[in-house]
Amino acid sequence: MKKHYLLLVFFVGVGVCRGQWLGNDPFSNFPLIPPAGGDAPFGQTVSVTELRHKVPGKARAAFLRALKFASHYEWSKGAKELEASVAIDPQYSDAHGNLGIHYIELGRLDDAVHELRRAIELDSGCSTHHSNLAAAYMLRHDRSEAKAEAETAVALDSTNIKAQYMLGVILAQRPGDVADAEKRLSFAAREIPEAHLVLSALYRKSGDEALATRELERYQKALSTNKKEE
Repeated sequence: MKKHYLLLVFFVGVGVCRGQWLGNDPFSNFPLIPPAGGDAPFGQTVSVTELRHKVPGKARAAFLRALKFASHYEWSKGAKELEASVAIDPQYSDAHGNLGIHYIELGRLDDAVHELRRAIELDSGCSTHHSNLAAAYMLRHDRSEAKAEAETAVALDSTNIKAQYMLGVILAQRPGDVADAEKRLSFAAREIPEAHLVLSALYRKSGDEALATRELERYQKALSTNKKEE
């Protein structure tokens, strides 16, 4: 799988609602939206907007098939199912959102942005849609748009770890926002070990080798703990 977050860490080093990750890489595994009104194997919560929206059976069936394909990283097959889902029900915001994620994985960033924008038009209160759009913008190097979406995602749900991580990465590239970046990255490091790498780069840039080394040690410890849990 692609390691998109490594690019973001490099940029810093040189000075610069709902869902569950399918893996530990915060920039190549995106929170997929679970099916509304039922068991949610890929997430925990569902928005009021989606609960009120009556999804046709065929659209929902295609959505669920796409989730199964995603669990095996079969993004092309999943995208076809989601394309069929939104063709049946153009108002299905979560299908648009998940299609955007599939397009990111397929390297179709412009299409991903289009689908995620559509998902937000239909369900603007979904923090996950906003954080996934922020990631798409980051990968497309649209940093101002990424910052705006990450800020919106955090405003909607301060516990959105991925949004906090992305916002921390973005702020770390802005000299006047380093303190805020440290706070957000420290919060995100609870679940995203790579946040320790960004913090280490920040501390090294400021000349604090002790803190930089501490964060590298925490990163290694987090990786070791994750391997044991697997």
